[in-house]
Amino acid sequence: MSEQSNTFIQLNEDDSAYVSTATGTTYVSNEMNALLESVMREVINFAKYIQSQDPEITENEAYHVLVAVLSTLPAKFNSDPQASAQLLNMIQEFKETNQEE
Repeated sequence: MSEQSNTFIQLNEDDSAYVSTATGTTYVSNEMNALLESVMREVINFAKYIQSQDPEITENEAYHVLVAVLSTLPAKFNSDPQASAQLLNMIQEFKETNQEE
């Protein structure tokens, strides 16, 4: 089991933040903070989905499964040409959408 570290977050009026951990303090812009909130919403939704597949597992167990799933994704993309192509298509679509803005 890994050693737990304390993390402190200071939110600023403009929604930017400073995150302090044992290894240092990092500035998080308001845009990145909003993106991280979106990431956390999706993580929570995915954990709920995992738990819906087997209601006997606990919320914590669902998050452990989620971590295991996420850790397999890079290998999956490297070994599955179709999955890799889908990811590259998503990246390209994202770039094209952002160039139009």
